[in-house]
Amino acid sequence: QDMKKAVNRVYQAIKTKEKIVICGDYDTDGITSSAVLLTIFQKLGVEDITTYIPDREIEGYGLSEKMVKEFIKQKVNLIVTCDCGVTNNKEIDLANQAGMEVIVTDHHCQGKELPKAFAIINPRVNREKYPFKTLAGVGVAFKFIQALLSDSRCQIENKEAAEKWLLDLVAMGTVADYMPLLGENR
Repeated sequence: QDMKKAVNRVYQAIKTKEKIVICGDYDTDGITSSAVLLTIFQKLGVEDITTYIPDREIEGYGLSEKMVKEFIKQKVNLIVTCDCGVTNNKEIDLANQAGMEVIVTDHHCQGKELPKAFAIINPRVNREKYPFKTLAGVGVAFKFIQALLSDSRCQIENKEAAEKWLLDLVAMGTVADYMPLLGENR
């Protein structure tokens, strides 16, 4: 539902040379999601980008207040989560208060309330009508990059090859996260 909004926001960030951080999860799904997004963002021309994978033992799962405060210090403009974020209401509120925007790409179930993110790309949120609900986080990230690549503003020469060479990461993240190998996952 928020795909077009998220795509527009990324192209705006590219045009205005904003600082972007990709915040993933520490498991295989989160790491492959981060790699897929980073690869395409760099090919699209994002100049100031970094990834952040939290330490499982120290920071736990998802966005943390400590992470967001660090992103504020680094003057990040846009946070893109992958394989996390749909339950990080407090942390996203903190980012919003600091003037940052957040695009959530996730596949986990939502909590009682959705966070007030700029955009949420997640087939499992209650409002979503996307028909295939069991994508891994990397599958959701892949859908996002497909939308970025199909946009008329995309200047990548061979879009099909850019997409194709990421499928090994998509497969690895999907299998490692024990997603059913049916439908789009197959």
